[in-house]
Amino acid sequence: MSQKLILVAGIMLIIASFVHIGLPPDGGGEQALLTIKGAVKTGINLGFTDLLKYKSSINRVKTYDAQNRYSGSFEMEGVNLCDIISQDNIQKKINDGFDRDLDMYIVVRGRSGKRALFSYGEIFLNNGFDSVILTISARNIFPHKHEDLKPFGFDTQKWNDARESRNLDFKSCAACHNGKDQQSIFFPTGLCVYAAGDITPDRFIEEAYEIEICQIADRKISGAANKDEMWSDSIVIDIFGEKSAEISLNALLTFNRAGFTENTVGLGKGFHGKSSYEGVDMADVISAWCGAIDRSGGYFVVSAADGYRSLFSAGEIFSRVNGANLFLIDRENNNELSKGSGRFRTFIKSDFFIDRSIRSIKEIHYNKIN
Repeated sequence: MSQKLILVAGIMLIIASFVHIGLPPDGGGEQALLTIKGAVKTGINLGFTDLLKYKSSINRVKTYDAQNRYSGSFEMEGVNLCDIISQDNIQKKINDGFDRDLDMYIVVRGRSGKRALFSYGEIFLNNGFDSVILTISARNIFPHKHEDLKPFGFDTQKWNDARESRNLDFKSCAACHNGKDQQSIFFPTGLCVYAAGDITPDRFIEEAYEIEICQIADRKISGAANKDEMWSDSIVIDIFGEKSAEISLNALLTFNRAGFTENTVGLGKGFHGKSSYEGVDMADVISAWCGAIDRSGGYFVVSAADGYRSLFSAGEIFSRVNGANLFLIDRENNNELSKGSGRFRTFIKSDFFIDRSIRSIKEIHYNKIN
């Protein structure tokens, strides 16, 4: 049975640092465990020793089963997915008129058939605490008052790498951990992928074997001629290209509001300044118009009046451990947004960079992968 995972806030400890050298496309001659394909310059097959060349860290993790019941606590050694994919290797296959990668997404697939979608932004623009991790080894966290397991030949301090995890023997534990007196023993299998900032286990993938970089279908918007004067009085929300609705300022009056202050930094211009923002949780807005959302495979493309756009995964909107993450902003520095910025803009708190802050929003498009 496929198991699920949720990360609790833990201390990230850097335990190893490796020089990332050029990886051969054949996994260095060993059996390939992970394939990177899709909108990339070069497809790559990675073996286990290839993964060991990346810098790794340790997270404390709780796992959950298919019924969302607690199944174990672990320390997991993992590699940041942004290092494995390599930003320089991403390349759009179709010229869509938008020269940024902010509207792309990444799909991770496991051998059970489960898949999870992550946005380009949450992998490459995140604040460092909300990284997407690929685990290469793990060990159980045992309570101090547990009886000594050495007589049973069980080393509680041993790290088990992804290759060994399929063959672990817990027969000696079955007398107590029989699912009645104590829950059955579970250990995550194979290479596992999870989002460190998620509070739900929807995007935990066991036995990950494939990472696909994907480009959305073209959604060109006729761009405003003068960006400083661009303005969209309302937002059209498009659902699967089958139905749409319009969101106005009056329609948001009943939503709970939030405010926060940020020092904003962009990839291109650097420090933008310190600003205060007010608005509503985009999760509430989307739920009101779109209904049930696929948290593991859904995504939203937010487009501005000038055609600038960014993609956000459903997971980073609805499943964050710190609560509301993506905001629909209508006030900045205690004033309504002016031309060039409004009437609405986005702000996502988990990003280090502000590049996915879309001004003068004209359209929100919801879709999901199969």
